[in-house]
Amino acid sequence: MSTAVRSVVDRPALRWNVEDIDFASINPETIRHDKLMFYMLASASLVEIMAELYTDNLIEKFRDNPEVVSWLRQYWQHEEVQHGYALKAYVERVWPEFDWQLANTSFREEYSALCTEEQLEDSPALELIARCVVETGTTTMYHAVHDYVREPVLRQLFTNIKMDESNHYAHFRKFYESYGNARPHGAWSVIRTIWRRMTEIQGEDSYIAFKHVFMVRNPGTPFREEDWREFSRTVKEKARHHYPYAVAVKMLMKLVPMSFRLRQIVEWPLLGMARLASRK
Repeated sequence: MSTAVRSVVDRPALRWNVEDIDFASINPETIRHDKLMFYMLASASLVEIMAELYTDNLIEKFRDNPEVVSWLRQYWQHEEVQHGYALKAYVERVWPEFDWQLANTSFREEYSALCTEEQLEDSPALELIARCVVETGTTTMYHAVHDYVREPVLRQLFTNIKMDESNHYAHFRKFYESYGNARPHGAWSVIRTIWRRMTEIQGEDSYIAFKHVFMVRNPGTPFREEDWREFSRTVKEKARHHYPYAVAVKMLMKLVPMSFRLRQIVEWPLLGMARLASRK
């Protein structure tokens, strides 16, 4: 295993370690034909590793809360970066001809300029809501791709990552509730934050990562917006069959300050709307 992969395990004890994944047992021929999985894995690896940079912005945002800062520095950052290195190792095993480092270098150069504290929400409490939305998206996305793939090592890897992301959601939600008890935000403020961040989940970072992966995989072929739209359409089509819509709705609705009874009433219509939107 590469030094780059080993380096991410020199950290506090985590729930699993990338060096324990048996990448050598992968039979590349069982999955290397899957163009969708290549782009998803390569793009996700670039974005996850950027947690190294993004953590600094979050720590500055929560500098007055030692508990949040400690958890971000000791656990969240390392777990997110480990996801990226694990996905990188898988890509390099199955698609060794792909120059991952070249894609990472160009992606990091473009994305770093956009990864600023100004992108965060105005208040720490609303930023915790935004973090919960992101973790909802990653939890359910990894759940969906776990159900989609059949290759055993990748399924195990997705299980590990999905559990981490779900745990991250639980922590961010706990921190939010602590902030909310001190300075509560109204339901509409929370809903606006949820909606705004939901529209960004498949936004700038995913787009930029896909673009750089595409350009490295297809040297000499100009990148077109249609390439991104085609990839997004394919992901959306697969999601109809594997995405856990009910889980996503429940995770998001738990963030909105309302009674349990009212939450039960609105969850079913929202679930129907989510399923309907996926068919368009």
